[in-house]
This record gives sequence, C-alpha cells and structure tokens, in this order.
Amino acid sequence: MQWISVIEDYIDKCLDAIICVGNGHLLGSNGLIKLLLKRGFSFEKYNDNGELDKFTLNDLEKIEEESIVNEVKYNNFNQDNFNQLNSEQISFLKQWGQNNNDTELLSILINYNQPSKEEQAESIGQIPKTETDF
Repeated sequence: MQWISVIEDYIDKCLDAIICVGNGHLLGSNGLIKLLLKRGFSFEKYNDNGELDKFTLNDLEKIEEESIVNEVKYNNFNQDNFNQLNSEQISFLKQWGQNNNDTELLSILINYNQPSKEEQAESIGQIPKTETDF
C-alpha cells in the first residue's frame, strides 16, 4: 500500500506512465488496481472489437474470479492449496463450475473436498478423537 503514494507522486509529475509490478500485487482486496480505482484513477482495456473501453471494478472482479478458477485447474493444485481456500471461495468455485458446465473443475473440487480416512473414521466413532477418549 505504500506504493500508492509513490505511484500518485510519479503520475502527478508525468502525463503518461507505465507501472510494472508482479502479478501478485494486482489482484485481491489490497491489490494495486483496486486501490488505484478507489482513489479515482482510471484504466482502459481493449474490448472484443479491438476498441478501448473503460476498465471497471466489475472487470476486475471477473479477472479475479477467472484467476482462482485457473489456479485450481492449471497450477498443480493439491490438498494443501484446497485447505487454504475459504468457504466463500469454495462456494464460488462450485457455482462457477456448475454455471459453466466445467466438469474438470467440479471433479477437482470433489476430489479434494473428500474427508480423509481418519476424518471419516472419527465421524462414525471408530477412533478416539482425543487422548481423554481412551
């Protein structure tokens, strides 16, 4: 977030600016794009017809949604990654998979959303949950 004031100062001094940062700094609630949009900066994007359009928070939300879907589908997603998702993200992914008939995404979610054998055994009382249950 310290970048915002540096970027504002730089843009005040220059009419045109290109600011290069790593992808990890662009998205999310504290992402550079969202923070700059909220401070009144504007961005443009090319639409499907090759024309410039205003880039909005809705555009950013769509990119963030597609980003999480692509992360799950294409970046060596594993159980540890799944465990880091919050329930809102998991619900979004399920809904997105259903709305887009994305069977690949849905099968990944089903695979990682299965309780472990230990969790299954605990849930039916086959193994003690704590040492005091012995």
